[in-house]
Amino acid sequence: VVSGAALHSNHQSAPLLPQPDRRLFIRALASTAASVPAVASAERTGLLDVDATGLSLGRAFELSLPKPELPRANRAPLDQKFAVCMMRSSYNTVDELDFCAMDAFQKRFFLIRQDEWQPYLARARAALGRPPEQGDLTDPLYFDFISFAQYETINDFLKRPRKLFEELVSAEGETRVVA
Repeated sequence: VVSGAALHSNHQSAPLLPQPDRRLFIRALASTAASVPAVASAERTGLLDVDATGLSLGRAFELSLPKPELPRANRAPLDQKFAVCMMRSSYNTVDELDFCAMDAFQKRFFLIRQDEWQPYLARARAALGRPPEQGDLTDPLYFDFISFAQYETINDFLKRPRKLFEELVSAEGETRVVA
């Protein structure tokens, strides 16, 4: 049994396992049925922090869940302007609604893309025989992936919207309080 204090990662001690082993261990732990109540309990009490690998137990559990099937047919390319408009409108809406710091949103969006890219690539190759063209919004496979990552990020922040937060607004470290 792991205590709440052991799950909390704000302390400065070194991890018990090297980072790659720790990440594999967390994924394995989260994928077992016995860990589901512990993960849910720790998530509710706020004890699940992201560790130095950027992967929380809750996120590891999410990654272990089965993903929906990819489309079996190749689709026509999307219009570049339309695809960019879709991505920007979602991002701008989140920014206008001010329920999260956009620097935190961008970091989380990056981490989700990082966690999900390789599994998605493998699934796309298996389903369609070709990988998506990373960064090409006109590629329907890539657009599906990046849209999923964006909406997964939005969903994460909508679960715990904030009314008061500090947001980084420049590369020089300038912040503003959003209320």
